[in-house]
Amino acid sequence: MAFNSDAGDKAWRDAIAAIEDTSSVEVVVAVRQYARRWMVQHVIVGLVAAVAVLVYGVLFEWPAWTVLVFPLVTGVLSTLIVEYVPPLYRFLVPAFVREAHVVEAARALFVARGVHGTRDRTGMLVFVAVRARAVEIVADLGVIAKLGQKTLDDHAAKLCAAIPGGAVAVAKQLAAFAPELAAALPRRADDTNELDDKPIEVRPEA
Repeated sequence: MAFNSDAGDKAWRDAIAAIEDTSSVEVVVAVRQYARRWMVQHVIVGLVAAVAVLVYGVLFEWPAWTVLVFPLVTGVLSTLIVEYVPPLYRFLVPAFVREAHVVEAARALFVARGVHGTRDRTGMLVFVAVRARAVEIVADLGVIAKLGQKTLDDHAAKLCAAIPGGAVAVAKQLAAFAPELAAALPRRADDTNELDDKPIEVRPEA
């Protein structure tokens, strides 16, 4: 899953252009590895692994130094495994928690980046959380009035399904949304580019 590449950046820009050249929608794309840093699962796995090794060492009468050191090392390694193995992260973090983190982060960024401030209220943020394999589309009132939230959610699900293919795959799926947006919100003669087209790649929150 390549999300930090020149090809991905070009694909995002092409998708944004496909939408903005034919509709009055102003698109902002944001890509995050995490929607939110949530360490609960790391701590649980690390503690369980450390305690298991400690109990094993005591039962089998390991030397004192190994009983002290091995549980600590095991706990650290287990924590790192959760951090660097995304499927394990998704398995350990309940879906409703991941979804809540994505929705919260997307809505906050929608306001922070001024996507709500376009002339005709046609801003639309596409928020991609890579590790959670989740996408949230947050649109302004002008877009929701024409398309409805369910349509946006359906397209977010399609974008989410494309995440394993990387940025180019997700961007192509986003570009496929262009005709529907153009039909609902056609570009006007006096439309101007109100929001930056460069994809936002923001660091995960602590």
